[in-house]
Amino acid sequence: MPPFSGLLSPGDIATVSTYVAQQIADPQARLGTVAEGGVIYRLYCGGCHGAAGRGGSIGRGRNAPSYANRPAANALAAMQRGPFNMPVFTSTLTVRQQAAVARYVYALKTPAHPGGYGLGYAGPVAEGAIAAAGLLVLVLIAIWLAAGKEGSTRE
Repeated sequence: MPPFSGLLSPGDIATVSTYVAQQIADPQARLGTVAEGGVIYRLYCGGCHGAAGRGGSIGRGRNAPSYANRPAANALAAMQRGPFNMPVFTSTLTVRQQAAVARYVYALKTPAHPGGYGLGYAGPVAEGAIAAAGLLVLVLIAIWLAAGKEGSTRE
């Protein structure tokens, strides 16, 4: 399908997309929620694509792609077509569940930062390792400062 950005105005594109969403799309697709999609994603998708949707190795030189720079519609299409080594999920997941996963993938693209920096969303192991390294540096600085004060009081 060709892009219509040069042929249609942004208002026309919004009108067409609204029409498709309200008149053509399966009504069940509108019922899926981000929370439901998160549960399904972690169950079926997270093992290969990673908890943050950044992709990962699935063995034998194969990698599951990242959804970080792709539209959520790609996740929906992948569930329906099963490209490469990915299984088809049309018989496993309902239309509502597939739409919920697509909404969750969209939410992964701009996650909230409730605890500070996202650290690239590398995952809990990498982020925990960074936190442990930072703590080790602080402990070493405290030991160094304590040793300096202890040496100065002995004189």
